[in-house]
Amino acid sequence: MRIALENWSDGITIGGHKISNLRYADDTTLFATSISNMESLLTKMEQVSLDFGLKINRSKTKIMIVDRLNNNSPEVTKIANCDVIQSYIYLGALISNNGYHQVRHGSAWEDMEKQKHHKGH
Repeated sequence: MRIALENWSDGITIGGHKISNLRYADDTTLFATSISNMESLLTKMEQVSLDFGLKINRSKTKIMIVDRLNNNSPEVTKIANCDVIQSYIYLGALISNNGYHQVRHGSAWEDMEKQKHHKGH
């Protein structure tokens, strides 16, 4: 991931910090400011992954557009052969492109504790 993101300047700004990705275990969330930037980032991720013998499964890869100026672009259903979705669950939290979110309290922490316990044995 670090290699794929070298010299990558796109992403979102939160609290004055540029964020291009979130990672937890084998889940990765990428951020881009345009469809073309997302396509470029996915291509770069795929190229770097192949160098390590890994493949991105585009049928399992989902993209969510958050663009309030264009009503979240509901007419876009695919980007780079990946399905465009309106919401997803990340670490137990339901996140939607309309700003709605719902958190299952404790879920992510429970998962992390299970991971730590599993690594200890």
